[in-house]
Amino acid sequence: MAVVSTELTTHADVHDLLHRRLGHFIDGEWVSGGDVHPLSVVSPATGLTIASVDAGGAVEINNAVMAARAAFDAGVWWKQAPVDRARVLFELADIIEAHAEQIAHLEALDIGVSKSMMKTIGVKLAADQLRYYAGWITKLNGETMQNSRPHAPGREFLTYTVKEPIGVVGQIIPWNFPFGMSIGKLAPAIAAGCSVVMKPAEEAPLSVAYLANLIAKTKLPPGVFNLVNGVGRKAGAALARHPDVDKISFTGSTSVGRDILSAARENLKKVTLELGGKSPVVVLKDADLEETIPAVARAIFFLSGQNCMAGSRVLVHKDIHDNLVEGLVEIAESMSIGSDLENTYDLGPLISKRQLTRVLAYIDTGLGEGAV
Repeated sequence: MAVVSTELTTHADVHDLLHRRLGHFIDGEWVSGGDVHPLSVVSPATGLTIASVDAGGAVEINNAVMAARAAFDAGVWWKQAPVDRARVLFELADIIEAHAEQIAHLEALDIGVSKSMMKTIGVKLAADQLRYYAGWITKLNGETMQNSRPHAPGREFLTYTVKEPIGVVGQIIPWNFPFGMSIGKLAPAIAAGCSVVMKPAEEAPLSVAYLANLIAKTKLPPGVFNLVNGVGRKAGAALARHPDVDKISFTGSTSVGRDILSAARENLKKVTLELGGKSPVVVLKDADLEETIPAVARAIFFLSGQNCMAGSRVLVHKDIHDNLVEGLVEIAESMSIGSDLENTYDLGPLISKRQLTRVLAYIDTGLGEGAV
C-alpha cells in the first residue's frame, strides 16, 4: 500500500488512483503484470512515496503492441469518418478541462509544480492541442496532379497521393511535464488514425495514468490507446525494439536517444527524437533590457530549469553584459521557493535526488571553470 503524502484530495477518482497499485492500460482495461516488486512514485516535494505502479517489461509491451496492432488492422479507428474521429478528440478536450483540478493535483504531486500553474498552462495547453489536431482530421487530404509522360506524347495522366496512418506508434514520455507531453504526442498520432503504445516516465506516471481513465470515458475504441508503466531500460527498450511498432517518438536524453535509434534500425521503423540540448539565448547590443531580462530569466527558471527548451546559455554583447547579469541576479534573488501545492511560487523542487546530485555537479563544474 502506498504511503500517501499529506496533500489530500477530495476527488474520489484521484484518491482511488493514489491508493491502488497501478498496472497497465491495455486494450481498454487496466491489467497487472511485470516485476514482483512495484515501482515507488516519490513526491519530489516531500520525499514520501505517494503511489506504486507495476514495473512492466517485454511481456507487457508485447501485449500492448498486439492490442494496438489488432485495433489498427481492424480499422476500428482510422476507417471511421474523419468528422466522427474529430468529435472524439473534441470530446476528450472537453473532458480534460472538466477535470482540470484532478489533473493539476496529480501533476503537482508527480513533479512538484503548483496546481495553479498546471491548470493555467498544462491543462489549457493540452485541451488546445487536442482541438488543434481535431481540426486537422477533416483536412488530411492527398493531392491530385495533372502530368504528362515523355514516352506517351499527346496523352494526359493524373497522379494522386493518399495520406495514410503509419500504424502502431510507440511513445516514450519524459518526467518534466508528463501530462502536456503525453497529449503533445498522442493528439497528432490518433488524429492521423494511428494506434498508440505509451510509456510514461517511471518518476512521474500519475497524470498519464489519469489520462487513460479520461480516454476510457470517450468513444475512442479499445486498443487505440495503450499505456505500459515501467523503467526505460526494460519497457522502453522493448518498445523501441518491437518489430510490430512502426514509429517511435521519444523525448529524453541524448544517450538514450542513440540507443533508441540503434534499436529502431532492426526493422527500419520511423523515429522522432527530441533530445537534450544546450539552447542559447542571444542578446544583441540594441536589446530592450526591460523586456529582455525577465524573458531570459523565464527561459531558464521555468519548471525549476527542468525544461528541454530551457535557455541554458546566454550569449550577450559585451557592452550590455554587466547590466544584463545585474538584472538576472536581482530576479534570481527575489524568487520564491516552495512546494505547497495550493500556492504559486517561482521555483519548486527538482524531480529526484539523482537530479539534485546532477545539478549540484554542474554547479561545481561551473565554479571550477571560474563562475562566481
